[in-house]
Amino acid sequence: MKRLSLVFAVAIMAVIMFSSCNKKQDDVIVPNYASTVSGEVIIQNGDITLKSAPTAVTRNLYMYKGTAPTLALVDGTEFLPGSAPAIFWATPGNNPGSFPASTSVYSNYTPAMQIRMVAKTLDASNKPAYLGIWDGLPHAASFPVTIMGRRLGDVLTLNTDALTSLPGYTSMSFTVSYDKGIINVDNTATTSGPTTTDWPTYTYSNTVNVVDQAVTGLGVQTVYDGLDAKILGTITIKIHVDAATIIVTTPASELGHGLALTLRTNKIGWYDSGTMDIQDKDITVDARDVPVN
Repeated sequence: MKRLSLVFAVAIMAVIMFSSCNKKQDDVIVPNYASTVSGEVIIQNGDITLKSAPTAVTRNLYMYKGTAPTLALVDGTEFLPGSAPAIFWATPGNNPGSFPASTSVYSNYTPAMQIRMVAKTLDASNKPAYLGIWDGLPHAASFPVTIMGRRLGDVLTLNTDALTSLPGYTSMSFTVSYDKGIINVDNTATTSGPTTTDWPTYTYSNTVNVVDQAVTGLGVQTVYDGLDAKILGTITIKIHVDAATIIVTTPASELGHGLALTLRTNKIGWYDSGTMDIQDKDITVDARDVPVN
C-alpha cells in the first residue's frame, strides 16, 4: 500500500470566558472564545486493496466546527475579536488551506472546541484522490492525531483467458454492465463518519448506468479505474459466443475494495478436422489343409 505522510502542528488552548458589562451592573454578557496549545497531526494516505495508487500532489485542509452533519467552517468568530486567530481564520484562502502534499504544514490556530479536520488530497489532474476525516475535541493529551486519507473511487478488472484460450471459439466477445455512483466529495466530507479506521460512507451526486462496455484483449483488462465513482449493485457480464449470449452476474465490491474478476469454466473447446482419408482393409483368407485319416 502506497502511503504518503503530512505532518503539521496544531495549537489548542482551553476555552476562556470573557465578561463585559454595561453601565447597569446586572446586565452581564458572557461570550465564549477559544485559544491554543501545540499538538501534532499526521495525515497518511491509504489505497484500496486492489490498487493503482494515484500520486498525491496537493493537500487541501479544512477546519470545521461542530459535529456531522451540522458543521460550519471555522471563520474566526470562535476567537476574541481582533486576536491573531480571529484575523487568520477570517482571511480568505486560509480555510481551506492549500499545500503541496510533500510539505510539512504548521498551523497555530485550531479552536479548542468540537471540530472536524478534513484532508482532501488532489492528484496531478487536480482531482480529489484521497479523503481523510478526523473528529475530536482537541486537547494536549489527544496528540499526536493521525488522519487516514482514504483513496476515492474504484477499480474493476476482468480476466477472460480461461474462456478465450478454449480452442474453437474464435468469435467469442465480452461486454460488462454496471452502475456507478458519482461521488460527491464535499458532501461526503461533511456527512460521513471519520476515516480513522474505515473508508468514508459516500454520498452520490447521481448514478450513471454503464451498459454493454466491451472488454477485449488477453490477460487482465481494466473495466474501470477512476477516482470519481464507486461501482454499485450488480455487475453483469455477457459472453457472446457463436449464436448464444451467456450471462453471469456478481455483486460489486464493498467500500475500500476494488474487484479483480476472473472467468472460470469446466467446459471444453473443440477442433475442426481437415479432410480425413478413410481406408477400408479386408481380412486375409489363409489356405490350410486339414488331414483326415
